[in-house]
Amino acid sequence: MYRTLHRVAIDIYTIPYRGCRPYQEKIADYGTTGRPLFEWDKMRERYFIRGTPAIKEICEKCPMNIFGNIEGCQGEVEGLTIFLKVLLHLKPDSTLFRYRYQQDQLSHEETRSFLNELGRVHELLQNTEWPIAQVFVDGEAKQVDGPRQVLYYEWEGDDDDTFVFSNDGYSVGIAKEGLVVKDASGRRQPYLFQRLVRTYADVSGETMEGQVIHFDTVRDAAPAWDDEPSLMQTELVYTICKGTDLFGDFLQVLSTVAEVALRHNTGIKLMLLN
Repeated sequence: MYRTLHRVAIDIYTIPYRGCRPYQEKIADYGTTGRPLFEWDKMRERYFIRGTPAIKEICEKCPMNIFGNIEGCQGEVEGLTIFLKVLLHLKPDSTLFRYRYQQDQLSHEETRSFLNELGRVHELLQNTEWPIAQVFVDGEAKQVDGPRQVLYYEWEGDDDDTFVFSNDGYSVGIAKEGLVVKDASGRRQPYLFQRLVRTYADVSGETMEGQVIHFDTVRDAAPAWDDEPSLMQTELVYTICKGTDLFGDFLQVLSTVAEVALRHNTGIKLMLLN
């Protein structure tokens, strides 16, 4: 499953009293192409290469530092595209679909409307249940780097199954009613699964009716759903989650950035990173 990464940022360049402004406007050098390099760029470079704390000290004092690091007026959110697919299924007339989420710059008033719609969507998600497939390793939820912290896949709300992992022998995915498995020829198993379990090289699935199905190796591959070594016991488990459990933290980040931007009479930016 392809998962997008976006940057959400306060549009700080309309804020005259920001502490970083003098350094962002002072030219420190010129690149080989003649492009000016500003003092802020040099400070960032010195921080990462030498640990020089000047940029950190400025950002720590900034009331727009939401994410708690240098340049904390901006941060990354994961899975925005999937969220929009789910929202299209739940609320196709949402005003959040006004934007392309690639290189958007929202004005102060647009940001206010954006924030209001996030609130309405949050209320909708409180009464929404949504299927996911979560990965467990040795009985524990698999931890991952990034905003989500644990590995799971959402059903995207399409009529088709949402496939999350493929190898030479099988493809594994999630449908509205359970997990699905296709072989290399594209033939779907005639079962919906509650869970798939791999112990060493043995892979089996428990159907929604409780029947256990064992999978043969095809082209030296068995069904898989992550890159864990075969020595680990891993599971892919179908479950139903409350909408706010899936997207509540995500919406909170967007809402907080919008709220702080409005407090400083500016807007926000949304940029696709991958």
